[in-house]
Amino acid sequence: MKVLPIILMALFLSTSCANNEDAPLDLDSSMKQIIFLSDETESVNLQTEAPYYNAIIELRQQFPNEFKNMKTLSPNKVEDYFDSIEIKECPALLVIQNDKVLVKIVGESSKEEIIQPVEAALTN
Repeated sequence: MKVLPIILMALFLSTSCANNEDAPLDLDSSMKQIIFLSDETESVNLQTEAPYYNAIIELRQQFPNEFKNMKTLSPNKVEDYFDSIEIKECPALLVIQNDKVLVKIVGESSKEEIIQPVEAALTN
């Protein structure tokens, strides 16, 4: 009888992990959705991503409701979506609404180069 709880626990853990891996990119197309693609696996990327983090912090203060539902994804979680959003590298920041990319910032950018287009898209 001691084996039964262990088997049930193993089944529960394996099914919950499988569900997370296969979960679709859940976006609400009626609202502006912010997606940040981040690859923190290499220390080189952290230097490139620093302006993105700073911009996100500043933008979040201006637009708290819009950033409340921001999605942060690693490239291995969104490989299937790279073609549809036309991005092949990280870091990247997107603003999407009604299945259209309103803003797409990819690669090395300054904090200001990130803030200006995102701010314009969220203001309209």
